Amino acid sequence: MGLQEKTELYLDLYGNSLVRSASSKFVESSVTSFIRMVTDEDYLKEVLPMLDLSLLKFKERDFMEGIFKFWGATDAKSKEAYPIDQFWDGRVRTYLGTRYDAGKNVYDMDFSMKLKERAILLDSREYAIWRKTGVGFEVRDGVYDSRTELCVLVS
Repeated sequence: MGLQEKTELYLDLYGNSLVRSASSKFVESSVTSFIRMVTDEDYLKEVLPMLDLSLLKFKERDFMEGIFKFWGATDAKSKEAYPIDQFWDGRVRTYLGTRYDAGKNVYDMDFSMKLKERAILLDSREYAIWRKTGVGFEVRDGVYDSRTELCVLVS
């Protein structure tokens, strides 16, 4: 994997609520390694010597293992258990309240009043798309239909 692909993968996973299927497959294929890193200290020192998890309690390690298992779940039931697009829409509806129907105008006003001077490289259309869908980085012309499991860690 080249530097461009790694950068796109990073932006896709950590900046978007929905990801491309290629990014989702990468996470699913890496889950067993993540679980082994959390549960086997020798393997962690071999693969990532700069990371030290020795101060974590076993309860916290078990929690991390559970999250990684959720990331790797491929059955439809667990995928439907976390419908991020519905959660994002609910968050936007709650935040906007009665102004929900005027979403585009609210996004434009927020951008113009709060971000325009600070975020010079940000475009108002990109900002509005992120506010509406949760997709902040469209790195390629792809379909953003898979949920990102990384949101579960933050939630």
